[in-house]
Amino acid sequence: YIADQGNNTIRRASTPVGPSVGNPTPATQAVNVGGTATITATVTGFPAPTLTWERNPGGTGVFAAIPNAAPYSGVNTNTLTITGATLAMNNDTFRLSATNSVAGPVVSSIPAILTVNQPPTFSSGSVTFNATVGQFSSFSVAAAGSGTITYSAPAGAFGLGFSLASNGTISGTPTSTSEAVTNVTVTATNTVGTGTQLVSITVAPASSNPVITTHPTDFVVPVGQTFANPAFSVNASTS
Repeated sequence: YIADQGNNTIRRASTPVGPSVGNPTPATQAVNVGGTATITATVTGFPAPTLTWERNPGGTGVFAAIPNAAPYSGVNTNTLTITGATLAMNNDTFRLSATNSVAGPVVSSIPAILTVNQPPTFSSGSVTFNATVGQFSSFSVAAAGSGTITYSAPAGAFGLGFSLASNGTISGTPTSTSEAVTNVTVTATNTVGTGTQLVSITVAPASSNPVITTHPTDFVVPVGQTFANPAFSVNASTS
């Protein structure tokens, strides 16, 4: 005997029965990048149905049969295994389709949703910012990753001139060039893991207003006379 779940009937195995596919388990699943996901669905029917797992990239396109190759295995069984999930699979949906010799359309399960979580990742290993003595400066570091990301650095790493907020903002008003910092390790953290970036800040001296060091020389021209092309010159400097 065989269970015909679609019609809530127990039938003799010799009686052809169209396929029936149960809901996939789990319906939603979250794994970290590089992790393994497994999705299972119950299938009945006689003769034994031919099974095919299908993928819808991002859940916004169309379903297509999954090739029987890495990172997938079990694509023609009722259990699909994904080994080494990539970020490109985030929000993909998967369903199991079944068919046999009984006339009728292909039967498919409802989709199962896969979420792939990413640890914080910086676009570069190091970054340098520029500041000036006596002027307020604000910079930001940012990592890509899943969920909320917080940022931290060793206590006192940014010295007296600057501070790091948990949202990745580095700010401060340096009072001297000695408050420059070199290769401070900033750590980004989320529920998946951590990532780091080296931060350096150069501090330039403040520029002063120009000071005239040489004033122009006076010229005296008698009334009624023309003085051609008088030469006036001024020299100035900044500290």
